[in-house]
Amino acid sequence: MVIASAWIGVRMIRCVVVEDETLTRQGLVRLLEAEGIETVAASDAYACAAALKGGPVDIAVIDLGLPGPGGETLVTQLAAGSDTAIVVLTATDDPARRIALLDLGADDYVVKPYHPGELMARIRAVLRRRQARTGQVVQTTGWKLDLAACLARPVGTGAEAAVPVALTRGEVAILEQLAAAEGKVVSRERLCRVAARPGTEGDLRTVDTLVFRLRRKLARSGLGNEDTIATAPGFGYRLVQGPAAS
Repeated sequence: MVIASAWIGVRMIRCVVVEDETLTRQGLVRLLEAEGIETVAASDAYACAAALKGGPVDIAVIDLGLPGPGGETLVTQLAAGSDTAIVVLTATDDPARRIALLDLGADDYVVKPYHPGELMARIRAVLRRRQARTGQVVQTTGWKLDLAACLARPVGTGAEAAVPVALTRGEVAILEQLAAAEGKVVSRERLCRVAARPGTEGDLRTVDTLVFRLRRKLARSGLGNEDTIATAPGFGYRLVQGPAAS
């Protein structure tokens, strides 16, 4: 039976599984297809690139230990060049490595060995979040935040010559909250909750790191400066630019 969550509008959800171990790859394909998700399989980054030429892919399930260009390289490429959701399969339970994966652009990860039911639950959760954000744009003075594509795009005079700024999932969550607050201060605790990986409490230091990177990215791209996100000492942050009318 094809479940409702396996469709986007009138189009079936399409997934690419990138796993070099044959039996594991075949098992993942069967698992996803049983949920009504159209699935293509690839054994490495090169085969994944070929699969992507066959049509849009809504989600990629990527094993971190790939031959050739590794899983981290593939995650980085997909996150920067498409709006494909990414779930990583990893054998490591090291928190620093997992945080690095999320910063590279992964939407979620599952540690091996994993329960098939948990993997599918995480895939469904990632797809729900992505679908809820599809087409949503937060616009401010000088730029707009494309939630689905994880990009900050310039608007206004000379915008056509500017390059969109690629953001990680955590950076998008932070910037979305700050823009929605319309110049009001947002507490670090709230930003921590929205930026944290589902099922975790997050870390206030991570919020500070994300804000630092956002300031730098916006300044380097010409979409803002180091003062675009102001610090409210002892409380949180606020966006200095006020929202513009859409």
